[in-house]
Amino acid sequence: MKYMIILFGDESTYGNFTEDQVAADMERHGAFGTWCEGNDVAIIGGEELHLSPSAKTFRTDGTETDGPFLELKEQLGGYYIIETDSRELAEEAARHAPSYGAIELRQVVEREEA
Repeated sequence: MKYMIILFGDESTYGNFTEDQVAADMERHGAFGTWCEGNDVAIIGGEELHLSPSAKTFRTDGTETDGPFLELKEQLGGYYIIETDSRELAEEAARHAPSYGAIELRQVVEREEA
């Protein structure tokens, strides 16, 4: 089963990191990768995202706005796609994921190809 671990945080915190803080944060992500390797959780994708001011929102009514403009205290900062055999292990992986706010876990819908 595939899951997406969605990382949220306050950009006013991690958006202003010094080089040393960025290095420490990368160590946290490395430690998460090591934890996954040792616990039968495969990281099959994931990326850090640019800060929210670089976003553009496209609405179904045809309007477009610069920025995310969602009513959130925390912004989407990145994600991991993992694969594991159980929901319980996916939840444990989410508990170990590095974030500066909330972490959301969602199972990926996997459809059979026609």
